[in-house]
Amino acid sequence: MTDQVTEPDADKGPAVRHWGWWLGGITALGVVIRVISVLGRPNRTPGGDGYYYFYGAKLLVHGKGFINPFLYFMTPGQPHVQTASWPPLFVFVMAIPQALGIDSYLAARLWLCVFGAGAIVVVAYAAREISGRRVALIAAFLVAVYPNIWMSTELGLSETMTPLLVGWILWMAYRFWKNPGVRTAIWMGVSLGVSMLGRDELSLLSVFIFVPLALLATTLTLRRRFELLGIGALCA
Repeated sequence: MTDQVTEPDADKGPAVRHWGWWLGGITALGVVIRVISVLGRPNRTPGGDGYYYFYGAKLLVHGKGFINPFLYFMTPGQPHVQTASWPPLFVFVMAIPQALGIDSYLAARLWLCVFGAGAIVVVAYAAREISGRRVALIAAFLVAVYPNIWMSTELGLSETMTPLLVGWILWMAYRFWKNPGVRTAIWMGVSLGVSMLGRDELSLLSVFIFVPLALLATTLTLRRRFELLGIGALCA
């Protein structure tokens, strides 16, 4: 099984280099698409969830903590109402350019193009782990050009992070499946834990992916399976 899904990159140096150039080109294409989409609406104002993430990040940078920006900016007296209605990771992501003094919504959306590029690369590595370099480039190209993926960047929504997070989980899941051990269990748990902070529904993947992978690792003793499950859960 492993020989079928993992290409011996060490034996094909030129092929690996060519693959890297192709992936770089596809990633550049994805970044250009995202940047053009953002610059096409330079005066967009945040609304809905985008309003929360952008202004929630602004309040966080100014030392207000995780408070509800709708109530703070739209209610007389600017009440400080703590909230955990949205996961925190994307607020931290949106806070980075503001912490550097770049506080426009245009700059925030351009900053998200970096994470769009990261999603292309991570999905490519996940697909390569599953079925080789050719499938990896196809997957990368689809993530780069598919409008339902890149439009979230233009809107400034947390869905921008989802392809990156899901691709990371799948990459770590296949690595664990091929070589169940402490190191792969740790990385599986870390990917799940970070992803939960970005999109709360991704916590379901702990149950639907990691638990079955750990318990069905038939090359290990039952005790060892539960140990790895516990390690991954602790890291998450």
